Amino acid sequence: MGLAHTVGAMFDQGSDPLEPSEGREWDNALTVAAKNGHLDIVEFLLGKDLAINKRSITYLMENIDHKNHGKAKLEAIVNLMWDLGLLFDKSKRPDTVVDNGAIIGIMRNYSSGLQLMSWLLDRRHEACIPITDDVLFFAMFIMSSEEMIRLLFEKCNEDIHIGPSFFARLDKVRDGLPYSYCGLDVALMHRATELAVDDWIVAHCAHHASSKAMDLLLRTRPDIRVIEETLIAAASNPFGADMIRLLFDQREPGTQISERILLAAAVNHKCPEILKFLLDKLDPAALMTQRMILTVAEEIMDSFTFRYLWDLEKTFQVVIEELSPNTVLTEKVREGLVMKGSAMVRLVLDRQQAGFVVSEKMMEIAAASWEDDSVELLELLMTNGGGEVPITEAIVCAAAGNKFRGSSVMEYLFQVQGDSLSITENVLVAATECPQALEIILNKCPEVRITDRVFVAACRNEGAMQMLLSRRQDGLPIEAMKTEIGKYYYGSFGVFMLLVDRHLADVDAWAVETFASRPRSLEVLQSEKPDVLITERALVRAAEDRDSVRLLLKSENNYDPVTEEVMMAAARSKYLSKEILTSILHRVESAPLTANVLKEAMLHQNDDTVELILARGRDLNLKASWEEIWHDVDIPGRKKGRATVVFGELTDFELTESMLQDYAYDKEQKDDDGADSFDYLIGALCYCKGPIPATEGVGVIVLERCSNRVAEEFLQYRPNLPITDKLFQAVERNPKADKQGLLSLLARKRGSE
Repeated sequence: MGLAHTVGAMFDQGSDPLEPSEGREWDNALTVAAKNGHLDIVEFLLGKDLAINKRSITYLMENIDHKNHGKAKLEAIVNLMWDLGLLFDKSKRPDTVVDNGAIIGIMRNYSSGLQLMSWLLDRRHEACIPITDDVLFFAMFIMSSEEMIRLLFEKCNEDIHIGPSFFARLDKVRDGLPYSYCGLDVALMHRATELAVDDWIVAHCAHHASSKAMDLLLRTRPDIRVIEETLIAAASNPFGADMIRLLFDQREPGTQISERILLAAAVNHKCPEILKFLLDKLDPAALMTQRMILTVAEEIMDSFTFRYLWDLEKTFQVVIEELSPNTVLTEKVREGLVMKGSAMVRLVLDRQQAGFVVSEKMMEIAAASWEDDSVELLELLMTNGGGEVPITEAIVCAAAGNKFRGSSVMEYLFQVQGDSLSITENVLVAATECPQALEIILNKCPEVRITDRVFVAACRNEGAMQMLLSRRQDGLPIEAMKTEIGKYYYGSFGVFMLLVDRHLADVDAWAVETFASRPRSLEVLQSEKPDVLITERALVRAAEDRDSVRLLLKSENNYDPVTEEVMMAAARSKYLSKEILTSILHRVESAPLTANVLKEAMLHQNDDTVELILARGRDLNLKASWEEIWHDVDIPGRKKGRATVVFGELTDFELTESMLQDYAYDKEQKDDDGADSFDYLIGALCYCKGPIPATEGVGVIVLERCSNRVAEEFLQYRPNLPITDKLFQAVERNPKADKQGLLSLLARKRGSE
């Protein structure tokens, strides 16, 4: 009662319970109370007629917990939110439709999600509760639990449609899903007889489902073909080798283990047993087999995670062990062996593998290794042919720049080479990454020349700079060093303060500008020189961070006026934009809130900030600002999309066919990152659930102009779009589309209607 009484008193005194909490715009007193189980406070605040936005409702449903007050109180709150209309999608009025975001929030709720969903579905007779592809996707793969999926099928089986659009949604995130539970299994068990299957959908089932569910599907649907694409999908199944074992014996006549199937298994690092199964089915003596194995080994190496995942190392080892000792290793595979350390190198040495020739690149890789066995690895290479490889500058640079093992590797190289080890300027530059290695070099070679370039490179590492300054302080390239510090200000503040302590640099306006977005650095600078001048540029940089803004504005009479540029920087801030603007306005009431500031907030989809600007700048016109953005050909498409989403959220605005038709479309126009501008516009509208209607005319425009990816996103976002002949004709006119793929998707969607 004490906490609830305090909240009530604060509310009566004018405190805003929807003000961002602890620096997070999506969090406030209401959602914090829900997350911490203070349901009495939640109930109190809900009764105060607050203007709660969709984001807060979603976050509340995701985090509300009944641990302190029990399920009865939680149910009462859900009923209150229902009665207040907080759970409904306002854009669907006058129809009563539960908002998709609220449903997804419930799906994400670990503690109370199942109970919340059960209560929600019990009221299906009062409102539409859409079980969209997104809802199914979350239930099956993101927050998957057998209980949640079974609840959906138990209470709204007739409303669940699993068709091409669902599998298209799944196709976009095929890799990287958290497969804690085989969520697709329950769906297949319920829909095995009626699912509209084709080779594409079967492949998805082979990848995402368990062998048990696939076995049922095969027995229920004898028309299913197991072709190469099916086996490729099975080879990437994250649940083990049972799927490939099941499908391999049922493959279509003439379907052989291809390089593509092996490559799919090779990158499935979670299940090396799949690759082992497939390799065991091949003739190891065949020349083609050995060539494919080498190709697979190289493909594994090309994986971004090759250096870091132990599971991928196991897969790589499986491949190497399947090679015939007479098969000559390629240079790329030899380098991969060195990347995986001394144990893998010993494996091929013990097998007396043909073609294991130590190269300079292999020595360089070993010298740069962060593993504990880096010196052992180098020794192993040196004693097996590496002794004949010259210790080049590249090898020494790799050793000197080794952040974690540089000192021990450099000690080894000095031990092997002695005074003949060449220490060049490039080596010293590399050693600034590893102060311990730099110390060894300077102690072994006290006469080595430390050039200006070395000092500039050391601006990124405080330890290295401290060591260099102990040997030289005269005639330093201070301006070049300050330029480097400005480029890498996130990690160079310690270096700058070393220069200040040695009276080599001053705390001045440049220093404040450079570190303006780093509040802890600013505190140090201001304590060092309280009256340092704060320029407009410093305020613009500080607008990235709430605490930085507050620090600078605390200074008395030593900062430039807060200009429109400063307010625009705050309006576009990625985090805490509203709070940053509020801080500025609290300190400087005359800070300008102009149309440009409003547009900046819209372009960066800071909708809370837009509401604040409109409340404080009452002469501003949201519609006029949007129209300026929409017709400005120089504004990137993705930003126009974001601004349109904000306009739609704050008003009842919806794009029309004529607006899109009259849009200044240029198929050659690119955004600032080189991507297609119109693609980005439509993509942003779909991704952010913008006000784009599901009409035939809009569908024609999208399918005529957009890439496959964006067209598919639109079709998924608007699943109720009627699939007409005009849509097919629009695809045929599209110069940038993979027409066959898009036409196939339309055909599948039409077939499922």
